Amino acid sequence: MSEALDLATLKQASFMQPDELALQLAAYEALAGDRNALSRWRDVEERLLSGTVAPVDRIRHDLFAGIVEARCGSKVSAEHRLRSALATQDKEMSRQPDLSVEIYVRLMELLRSSGREKDAAQAARQGLRAAKLAYGSYFPQHPFAIEMQKSLP
Repeated sequence: MSEALDLATLKQASFMQPDELALQLAAYEALAGDRNALSRWRDVEERLLSGTVAPVDRIRHDLFAGIVEARCGSKVSAEHRLRSALATQDKEMSRQPDLSVEIYVRLMELLRSSGREKDAAQAARQGLRAAKLAYGSYFPQHPFAIEMQKSLP
């Protein structure tokens, strides 16, 4: 974890604002088990989302939030954030189905871990449709597609 944090701080992408970097760092720390980081992460996220946010950034923030909430917070909140990312992608970025593939994988994993196998299979089916559009002939070999296939009966 320490190495990942060092890498994130040394290789800050030029498009990342200080709050975006702080959000990532707090998320990494929360995922590593630091309970205080979850509160810090939520505060930074609130600041980031208070202004105008591009659809691709809303999708990324909701995906990130879903991952953090699933591991460290509320599964209900995690599901809400993942579904919000999918809704934004469908409404505002539908020409880029690749954005939704990882979200479907994360949603499927969350639903499966909550004992909701039927819902997980539905998410997997939707994710596989998106993966087929996004990856074309490579689709059957893509790791996300392989993972989603495992959730189908």
